[in-house]
Amino acid sequence: MGRVLIDGKPLTRGVVKFAPQGERQSMGALDETGSFTLGSYAADDGAVVGTHRVSVTSREQISETRARWHAPKHYSSYQTSGLTVEVTDANEPVTLELTWGGRGGPFVETD
Repeated sequence: MGRVLIDGKPLTRGVVKFAPQGERQSMGALDETGSFTLGSYAADDGAVVGTHRVSVTSREQISETRARWHAPKHYSSYQTSGLTVEVTDANEPVTLELTWGGRGGPFVETD
């Protein structure tokens, strides 16, 4: 379980994924308070113990060719997010702090 903030405010839509090396990933949807609960083998069972690469995807399809990103796109990939978390207990609370880096957001992208 945890919470995602972007520039200090709750990120209220999207999906959080934790990916440990060689183990099953866990994921959870964000709610209206920016909170999430992870599940890996069953809903809400938490994450496996270990170091996890983390991604946060907050993308809303607004038309066939346009999408609104509610968090910077680079957070949506484990390779580019720069986010890692050390899990010592399956349901350990964590806060992920994202930023627009002064660029503001959300932004609309055309496919």
